[in-house]
Amino acid sequence: MVILRELDENEGRISASSPGYFEWARQVRAHYTRANGVLNSRGFYSELWGFDVGSSSDSDSDSDSSSGSDSDCVIISPSSFTGKRKNPCRDLVVAGYTPVTMEVPSKYTSAEMVMSFRKAVRLTESRHEESIITEPVREDEFVFFKNGTPPDYFYLYTGVIQPLNLWLPFTSFEAEMLRVLNVAPTQLHPNSWAFVKAFEVMCLGFELVPSIGVFFCFYHIKNLKPQTMVSLSSQPNHRLMSLYASNFKGFKDSFFRVRSSDQLPDLMYDEIGDPLFPFYWTDNPRLIKGTIFETLSDFEQDIVHFLDSFALMDTADILRCEGNSEALTEYLQRMRTISNEERLAFLAKARQQKTNPAAGVADPLRQLQVEEAGVKEGRSKRKHDGRIPVEIPGKAAAKEGVVPPLKKQKTEKTIQPAGDADKGKGVASSSSQPPSQDADADAPLTWSSFDPFDFIERGVTMVGDMTRFTNTPTADLRKKALEYEVKGTLLNYLLTNRQEQEVQEAKQKVKTVDDNLADIEKRYTETKTKLEADIKKLRDSQESEAERLKKEYEDKLAKVKESYAASETKLKENAAAQDEVISKLSKEKDAAVFSVGSLGEEKERLETDVKELQLYAANQYEEGFAYALEQVKLLFPDLDAKRLAEADAMNQIIDGKLVPYVPPSE
Repeated sequence: MVILRELDENEGRISASSPGYFEWARQVRAHYTRANGVLNSRGFYSELWGFDVGSSSDSDSDSDSSSGSDSDCVIISPSSFTGKRKNPCRDLVVAGYTPVTMEVPSKYTSAEMVMSFRKAVRLTESRHEESIITEPVREDEFVFFKNGTPPDYFYLYTGVIQPLNLWLPFTSFEAEMLRVLNVAPTQLHPNSWAFVKAFEVMCLGFELVPSIGVFFCFYHIKNLKPQTMVSLSSQPNHRLMSLYASNFKGFKDSFFRVRSSDQLPDLMYDEIGDPLFPFYWTDNPRLIKGTIFETLSDFEQDIVHFLDSFALMDTADILRCEGNSEALTEYLQRMRTISNEERLAFLAKARQQKTNPAAGVADPLRQLQVEEAGVKEGRSKRKHDGRIPVEIPGKAAAKEGVVPPLKKQKTEKTIQPAGDADKGKGVASSSSQPPSQDADADAPLTWSSFDPFDFIERGVTMVGDMTRFTNTPTADLRKKALEYEVKGTLLNYLLTNRQEQEVQEAKQKVKTVDDNLADIEKRYTETKTKLEADIKKLRDSQESEAERLKKEYEDKLAKVKESYAASETKLKENAAAQDEVISKLSKEKDAAVFSVGSLGEEKERLETDVKELQLYAANQYEEGFAYALEQVKLLFPDLDAKRLAEADAMNQIIDGKLVPYVPPSE
């Protein structure tokens, strides 16, 4: 099928460079895909290109059945360009699309709003939380404004901080990414921030140091436009992670100022006082198309091959694993396509590299392929007069059996040198730069410059720019179609031969397995017969041994019973004798108890007598001592009466001195 269309600018059409365009296009395609998987091309391309596509046969252009009409063209009516005919498909509501304008005022225009956010969300470690100063913005202040007077500050979107767990100060990799891209923090699209954060977390799970060169082997910037955010995209047909699931709807009105205090200068400046990253929106972000693979170190090249072996990873899942090393390791284990031995060997090499790190890259830009931003602008603005025949990719693919390329290659890939970067992953080359307008108009179409998959997916499906075929002769197009047909036939032939070879190899393997199985069955039968004979012989021997042991056991049991009966009789006799002894001892006990009672009373009486005699003796001793003192006074009347009064019957003489009597301790 061929579309005949007059080229003109379409009002209401979403630009291919707009944020969210590709997600919008995928949702539109899903909307116009029937239950049986067939695409309604008329509705899809009408919605995608912004004008109504009518068919000369009034039937869907993607029908697989033969309608009987020989017409293979669709006619675009003039009313499609005048706006008089409304496309009914434009009422389709697509989630996640946001306007590209950045002239959106912030709702954080008061200190109370900023303070309420700071109370709910932390920006850094607890000990540095007070060192980060956040300020409201003016009501007429936009995120791309530049400050010309100190102190410097930068803007942050509050709606991005918490979902992506952005932490201040930025890591060295994040700050270096902003410097390399030459963008401010809010100039990088939130989904691109998600790629950067997820890449960091993934490297942490592999014990790797994040590298700018390795990152841009998997990502690039498609295009740049003034006063729009910079978006990172996966390298064509080679994706490491999926797009972050969140659409960040309404984040543009949630920014405030952030600046550092004297206690935390490394939030914005390095040791010598230079800015760590651009604070304000720049007019010249770098259009980075990929990495020059030869400039990477050997270990960085190994990292690229290692990461390339993993299945497509989910950015949101990786971000959810941040801070949980076990969950992160388990997720990365599930996404690997290589053996566990190969994974462990690489991790051991990574640990060794971390212990003995190589010299860092002084200037990461030397590893990158950077385009001039102006080269990409003129292509979408070119206008031509006349009519252009355009092949509908949906119907062409259905007729010729063209299979779209896989989004993620599972087989091992080798990244080519810079000159062949279009065949490798993430390595930019000169082929990624669009040719000039004159070259498109005059140069004939060649095999090396034409990629049908890229043409369908990017030229027709997404953009619809057919200008490079304007002056291509019909003979060249016919020749190109023949080249692809011959090449497809050759590939089918090679595929058939390969399949036949694999079938023969499989048959040979089956025959080998059958032969081995027959030999195994024979040995199994012989072994089974031998084991049955051995088991029977062992059973017979065990039965005779069991009979012998049973007889011995019965004999021993009879002897034990006889011995037990004799012992029982003897024990009964001993019990009777013991009863007599017990009765005798009980009587003796009663007599002893009675005797003990009498002796106790006698003891008490004697103890009373002893106490009375002790008191009597003491009194006699005291009276005798007093009588002796009276005799001394009569015999020696000159003695001092006071001194004589110191004498006491309870004193004793020790070393010529009178001291109180102390009874000896028992």
